[in-house]
Amino acid sequence: MENDTATRAKDTLQSLWRDVFCTGFSSKAPYQSFVERFGRHLPSQDQISAFLTEGELYAEDEEQWSTIPKDMSHSDLVLELQQILQGVMDDFEYGSRAIHALIRDELLVPIHRPDKESDNIWEIEVVPDLIITGEGSAYRSTLRDEGNDPNSWDKYMPQTSSVIMVRTCDEVEDPEGSLKIELEAAFYAQQCFKNQGNRLFCLVLLVTEEWAKLFYYDRGGCLQTRSISIHDSPEEFVWYLLLISCPNDEVLGFDKRIRWNAETQVHTITTVDEDDNEIEYRLANPEPLFSPPEWEMLKRTKGAPGVVQMVSYESGCSLKCLRHPFRQPVFVNRVRVRITLKAYGGAIDYCENGAQLLYAFHDAVAGHQKLWDRGILHRDISLNNILLGNTGAPVGERGIAIDLDIAVLLEPDQPLPKASADVGTLGFMSAHLLSFSRMTLRLVGPPKEPRCDFQTHLDDLWSFFYCLCWTCFGAEGTRKEYYEMLDAWEDTELTSFRSKCKFLSGLQRGDHKVPFFFGPVFDRLILDLYNYLDDIEDKFHETLLALADDSGDVCWRQIDKDAKKHYEGYLKVIDTAIGALENELRGEAAQTGEIIEVNAEEAILLAEEPELAPLRDVTLNTPHGKRKRELKVSRKEGQEEENNQEKVRRKVKEVKEVENFAHEDRVI
Repeated sequence: MENDTATRAKDTLQSLWRDVFCTGFSSKAPYQSFVERFGRHLPSQDQISAFLTEGELYAEDEEQWSTIPKDMSHSDLVLELQQILQGVMDDFEYGSRAIHALIRDELLVPIHRPDKESDNIWEIEVVPDLIITGEGSAYRSTLRDEGNDPNSWDKYMPQTSSVIMVRTCDEVEDPEGSLKIELEAAFYAQQCFKNQGNRLFCLVLLVTEEWAKLFYYDRGGCLQTRSISIHDSPEEFVWYLLLISCPNDEVLGFDKRIRWNAETQVHTITTVDEDDNEIEYRLANPEPLFSPPEWEMLKRTKGAPGVVQMVSYESGCSLKCLRHPFRQPVFVNRVRVRITLKAYGGAIDYCENGAQLLYAFHDAVAGHQKLWDRGILHRDISLNNILLGNTGAPVGERGIAIDLDIAVLLEPDQPLPKASADVGTLGFMSAHLLSFSRMTLRLVGPPKEPRCDFQTHLDDLWSFFYCLCWTCFGAEGTRKEYYEMLDAWEDTELTSFRSKCKFLSGLQRGDHKVPFFFGPVFDRLILDLYNYLDDIEDKFHETLLALADDSGDVCWRQIDKDAKKHYEGYLKVIDTAIGALENELRGEAAQTGEIIEVNAEEAILLAEEPELAPLRDVTLNTPHGKRKRELKVSRKEGQEEENNQEKVRRKVKEVKEVENFAHEDRVI
């Protein structure tokens, strides 16, 4: 059975293949363009010629590298190329670079080609033959538990500067060899982008016993040179070796504004404030979020409680500038935008007790209303996009709505977006949006009556509802049927649609009860929110249909009054639950003889001691809830494991540490 790492690699390769096979992903770029772009940072042609003439590695009279005959095994070729590159780095005093040979690792991957009737099974090399590593502030230190094998790429991944693929001509001349090599090269570059948050581009060099080719990867695709003979054009070959081992990290694609401080063991980012003054922050997590620029919407949310706050933003270079002076066909000119955001707590399902959950839920919904009031529709409310506020956060900031990368700006007279099941996180999408999926329409059939085909704030309020349900029904102690239900919510559009409709029908009949440690407050809250949403949905859709009679469109301005009423009613239901929970906590405190002051204005998290909280000694953030999906552990297995409470507590601590790292991708 494949392990999780192999499964993820296979998924990545299949996804990359769809990109690599697309026309326009890769373009040709001449050698001279690379010289024009990077030449000033490298030794001159005269210096390269002197190296070839005076050294013993290249035999000028035979016009051939002395140790590389035209027919040799792969392992021998790797060894000889390593020695040649080491000789180049030594001669030109590239002391900050090192070269490492890695152990090959193959993975069988089904590859679908539109021009073939059936999938092919390719043996993909998921580890490069040689890598060049660097040291200094561009590279994170290797952790102790990373890459125990001295020849493992995991060990050197944080310090990888560039990659060298070594292949024999026989491997390359295979009918599918060139396509396979392009896929492998793209995978190596993708791994560098994924594991190094300060990458702008990545270089991969392909070398055989006869020729070499350079690949340049950025977020717009790939540029590649023509193949050059390493024997007939030794100057070009040495120039490529000097390029991929250049001591200048910026030449190899590293962002100079993101640096690693070895003494403090943290990443820092240098950005600019509103007055264009440089300012340095500590990064909680250097992994970038590659998304459409959010700064325009985040500027509108400045000062709004319950919404992620932007510290600063700046526009970086475009691909047009980054690729200058390369010449290539028409391409999408992406512009890099850096957004620095305030750091918050973990996702909402990592709350410690019921009070914290309700306060965070309330403030995130209120924050969502602030977005709507400022003309922004979020469209991707999910557990990972609702964060807990920082410790001691005031009312309004105990829960934070984040991630506006697929949000839309709605001017007063701008039409609402059309309903689509392609936008958002499947597990939390409203049944209304899921009903528009192609699969649902094909199997369930089109509606018999006209229906609203707009996406509105109401769809996001449903998403908040499903987030609450997931937190409650996905926690420790839930019956097996609910784990299976949550799996269905994120399966396919049709399965999710049917499962949610079945769940809502069960709520009406009183079939669903949250785990006992949540208490009746949460049962009532879930039912009341459902009844409220169900009550207003049909009426609101009728309003939308009436407004769309003439033009076919509905604008933000036309439904803003309805939206305000909906938010008011929704928040009132949550406020009622908060009041009931606070009364319950007062009652429990009175029974124990303790005095607890309930002061929602100061956002006091009640019942710090487990025995005082309605959740008792069972925490929400266990690996048997929603997070098991991310940890790749079966919910069925989860019910049978970790019954010992002490083991559960230790596991909870581990999961919290992982999640805190995953969510602290914001600047402190």
